[in-house]
Amino acid sequence: MLTYLRLIGLTAAAVAASMQLALATPQEHYVAPIFNAGGQQVGSVNFVPQDAGGIEMVLTTTGLTPGVYAMKISNATACPASGDMIASLPELFVDSRGNGAVTAYLPSVSMNGPSPVMAHAITIGAPAVACGVIGNGS
Repeated sequence: MLTYLRLIGLTAAAVAASMQLALATPQEHYVAPIFNAGGQQVGSVNFVPQDAGGIEMVLTTTGLTPGVYAMKISNATACPASGDMIASLPELFVDSRGNGAVTAYLPSVSMNGPSPVMAHAITIGAPAVACGVIGNGS
């Protein structure tokens, strides 16, 4: 019986230690606040590298004129962005209240490897109505 209780205690300690390790290792992610031409923040975008490759993008906006907007990531490193396109993104649909959201998996890009997006600009609209530079949020 005493051996059984020791085994339970060791198992509980191992589980607690692994939970602390998991909590101490935050998931790597990258962020870009999105600003309009007037310098007001109108949204943000988060990029999370995926284990299978590629990245997940979650973008939200508020205060934009209702409509449909093209989006892209360019090789520009500042806003306004005028560089060549690295990645074409899904369209952003902005509702009648000025709110928009897009979640997408981007299999052909990475944060720092081939086709990197880190430190590059994301633009909304053509011509651009909003822009942000992707940085490390970890």
